[in-house]
Amino acid sequence: MSIRDKQKRLKSLMTFFVAFGAIFNVFYIGAKPTIDAYSSLMSVVFSYICDALIILILVLVFLYYTKYGKCDVVLGNISDEIEDCGYYLINSEITDISEYISEVKNQLDSAMYSVKSDFELDELEFRFYADKRKEFIYCAEVGSLDRNDVIAYLDTVVNDITYHTLKRKGNGVVLFVTDNAEDNAVSLSKLIASLGRKSQIRLAIAIAEPSNNKLYFLGNQQTKCQQMIVNYFQMAELPIADSLKFKERLEFQHRLEERFKTATVSELTADVINIH
Repeated sequence: MSIRDKQKRLKSLMTFFVAFGAIFNVFYIGAKPTIDAYSSLMSVVFSYICDALIILILVLVFLYYTKYGKCDVVLGNISDEIEDCGYYLINSEITDISEYISEVKNQLDSAMYSVKSDFELDELEFRFYADKRKEFIYCAEVGSLDRNDVIAYLDTVVNDITYHTLKRKGNGVVLFVTDNAEDNAVSLSKLIASLGRKSQIRLAIAIAEPSNNKLYFLGNQQTKCQQMIVNYFQMAELPIADSLKFKERLEFQHRLEERFKTATVSELTADVINIH
């Protein structure tokens, strides 16, 4: 049984007893005068049952959040990655990288984003940075994108968010525009980085290949990140039309599914990128 199945089973058990315990206690409070008048023994039995249910619920809640509290979001994200479409099609005929980036910037300008063009962070070049309230976007152009590029840029962006722009809440996207995304880079395209103890910041990855009209991202999770990617990078609307979906899963999704079956809680909380 995979860690996701174990988590779902424990969560279902916890949810059932929380609901049953609440209903039983409400019933007992309302019926207590009648039960007391009918039988003192029955009153004692019902009282013990209520106490036992409360203790059981507390134990289940403690077990669940002790074991899965830190990786609950990660488990959901990875499950969505495995079940998502392989990639999506950009709803545009633009095939040139520079024209595509210009069009994305125009979309963001029209949506009242503040856009800063062509700058460096930790010696890495970015084509633009855009933000609006609690939404922010970093765009990098990389000729041939591999896993190391994705990790380097993601690390730089996380550092910028936490130490320079000092964001405490929000939704962000790192957009990579490339001629060719290698398989090991695509395997990180659906990754969602959650920052903060309560995942106050969510940072998604999107990889665009304008030359072949492909856009890799996590498209089956209804979040602000998904909306930003669909509206401004895919140039489409939600819900995503079936004609813009490549529904077959990619090879890395099958590998991730197999890896997920044997992953442990400690592995998930230690380094999500290594799981991918």
